[in-house]
Parts: sequence; C-alpha cells; structure tokens
Amino acid sequence: MTALLPGERLDDLFWGGLRIVQSGSAPAFSLDALLLADFLTGRPEHRLADLGTGTGVIPLLALAWKKAGQVCGLELMPALAALAAKSAELNGLQGQMNVIEGDLRQASLLLGAGSFDLVVCNPPYHRRQSGRPSPDPLLAAARSELLCSLEDVFREGAALLKEAGGLFLIHRPPRLAECFALAGAYGLRPARLRAVHSFAHQPARAFLLELRKGGRGEMVLLPPLTVYEREGVYSGEAAGIFGVPAEVRV
Repeated sequence: MTALLPGERLDDLFWGGLRIVQSGSAPAFSLDALLLADFLTGRPEHRLADLGTGTGVIPLLALAWKKAGQVCGLELMPALAALAAKSAELNGLQGQMNVIEGDLRQASLLLGAGSFDLVVCNPPYHRRQSGRPSPDPLLAAARSELLCSLEDVFREGAALLKEAGGLFLIHRPPRLAECFALAGAYGLRPARLRAVHSFAHQPARAFLLELRKGGRGEMVLLPPLTVYEREGVYSGEAAGIFGVPAEVRV
C-alpha cells in the first residue's frame, strides 16, 4: 500500500469507511463539492467523468453512494492528481476509479467522446479578469478561470456525454444566464436547478444545475437547499449530506 508523504494526511469522509488523502500544500475539497456529489442522479451501471477532480472527493462519493460504477477523474495539476490516485488506491478502488493527469480543455480527446453517462464539474467560479489571483498556483487555478473557462466545461462536457447523458455542475448565481446560453450552444437541455443558500433568509450563494444532452422535457426548479439552520449549526439536510450529526456545530 502506498505510504503517505510528509505533509499528507488521511481524512475520514464519513461514508462507507472511505478516506481521502489531502495535503497542507494543496487545496482541500470544499463543501460545494459534497453538495454537487449529492446532487448527482446516477446509477451503479453508469460511467462518470469528473473534470478538474482535485483530490478526487466527487468520484469517491459517487462510488460510495452508488451513483456510478466506474469513474474517471481528470486533473491538470500533477500534485492533485497524485493525491486523488493515492486515495483510490488506499480505498481499494483502483478497479473502479481511474485518475488521469490532463487538461480539461482536451477532455474528449483524452477520455473518449461520447463514452460517459455522467459528467460532473466543480469549476473555478471567478472569471479570469476578475480580482487578483492567489499567488499559490494551485489555489489560483481552483478559484479563477486561469486554465479553463466555463465554455470549456460545457464544450467538453457535451462532447464526453452519450445521448441523454447528464452534465452536473455548481456555480454562482451571476453566471446562471451564461450557463443557459452555453447549454443552448452545445446541445444541452437544463433539467434540474436548485438554489443553495447559506441561511434561509439570505439570497442564494450558489446553484446546482443538471443538463441533459438532447431529448425533450421541462426544467424542474427544486426546493432550495439551506446549509445552516442558524449560526454555527448545519441544517438537517446539509448534515445528512456531509455525514455528520445535525447537532454538530461548525
């Protein structure tokens, strides 16, 4: 079994005994990634591609929750790809979880066009020109569109999908209209939309979106998801997603 390197740690995901390798020198997975994994509507016979997989938390949870039977995580940054591959090995999932080091912008060439039932992406939220990027290249790439754009996600996601396959993503409300425009440009149909609120009385801070390749149907607007019941306490639904007791304070 591969040993942990200095600075690496093994964190419990609280689901099915799964653990994930993370490092103090690389971005840890976010709560948004857990919300996105929960939003997936796959089945055990499905193949899933995670674009920009980071440390691999979404593929791990997709397997634990039986929302896919085979997963492939694509990650450009060698340090993050190595952590994700190590997590697959330490959980005994090498036969189901494959990690490929490569550029999201070439995903359909690297992974095979039309070969996946599901594609998921937790993309950088900030446009390339907005704000000052972090001096840490890993953090900068995770937060800002320095190495890929939202259009890259839609183009490659659509190319990877089989007919009627689903693309799932999480993003910020100011980008929703852009997502709908890109969906139309790449033959994707909005199927489900869910707003994510930190607190029930606050505006949405994010949205979860499912798109389908081809076909017909009306978009379903789901009830909002509220992360915190009150300051420092998760809502019951969020606690269930994160795998912690509802009374745990954060």
